[in-house]
Amino acid sequence: MKSESPNNTVCSIQAMRAVAAWLVVAHHFIQLIPGARAAYGEGVGWYFAHRGNFGVDIFFVISGFIMMASTSHGAIKPVTFFLRRVFRIVPAYWFFTLALASLALLQLTAFSSVSPAGDHVLQSLFFIPHPNPNGMDHHFPLLTVGWTLFFEFAFYLIFALALFFPARVRLAALLFALIACTYIYPWHWPGSSWLRDPVMLEFGLGALIASCRKHLPAANASKVLPLISAMMVIFALAILISYYNAYVRIIAAGMIVVAGLLMEPWFARQKALNHLGNISYSTYLSHTIIILALVPFYPALPNAFAGPLSMLIAGMAIIWISHLSYRYIEQPGNALCRALERRVFYRFA
Repeated sequence: MKSESPNNTVCSIQAMRAVAAWLVVAHHFIQLIPGARAAYGEGVGWYFAHRGNFGVDIFFVISGFIMMASTSHGAIKPVTFFLRRVFRIVPAYWFFTLALASLALLQLTAFSSVSPAGDHVLQSLFFIPHPNPNGMDHHFPLLTVGWTLFFEFAFYLIFALALFFPARVRLAALLFALIACTYIYPWHWPGSSWLRDPVMLEFGLGALIASCRKHLPAANASKVLPLISAMMVIFALAILISYYNAYVRIIAAGMIVVAGLLMEPWFARQKALNHLGNISYSTYLSHTIIILALVPFYPALPNAFAGPLSMLIAGMAIIWISHLSYRYIEQPGNALCRALERRVFYRFA
């Protein structure tokens, strides 16, 4: 695959990050806005309500892909790798977690379901699985979408350990560790049962795809590839209707990522979609806060247009907040990390 941007960004991966984020946005919009499912019809409404969280599976495959691809062109020490991931993930997550806690403390009606208890906030900030005080079935943090970061950080730790292995056996070591984590090792501490979820294998699938990427043909090499790519996406989304177990989601997410990679030259020209990919992490973190803030205003919208209009308003707000977060939180966080590498942690770089 040679059709990458000058900074080695794989544009199709960025675009799929945007698609994954907005699948999750649509999923929570249908769930949280009263009457939204009915407004969009039982077909589309049902699919996003029950299958929109599939965006998370795509995210996990993409995460595995990015970690493997970004470390394949040179030596990187485990401490440096983990430091970069912390500064990439933590600042925006902390900001939106504390923003949500602050809104809950103001006792606003829209956030009455949020419990800003001190220990709950602290454990959420430091990615410690714990029972949610609202009685949710799983160990959701205060910012509930942050549950995926528990998996992400577990994967980062495993990947950091895999970096101790030579490049030629790193993938094998990583896959063995993820399989062992899921099926072999007996986890016992509170919340650790999450790590036995097969979705951990999605990171390994992404890493495997990254390792095989050079063998994939580019879309401009054959006029048939765009058709094959489209059929792969349609098939992946279709099988999720009837089969929604963990292993089907893993396969479907992998198919969509490969389908996107086949269309890399086309995605390289989609500037707007690539920007949505750049800001997708902030989109993922911020969208439930924005949707919840919109709920009290939903009854005031005209009945005939309440669903589409509220989605338009929420979408515009999410994009705006995501852009600001990316520019003023994510990018400065990355810059600070690089500065710390040079001045404080230079011996590990």
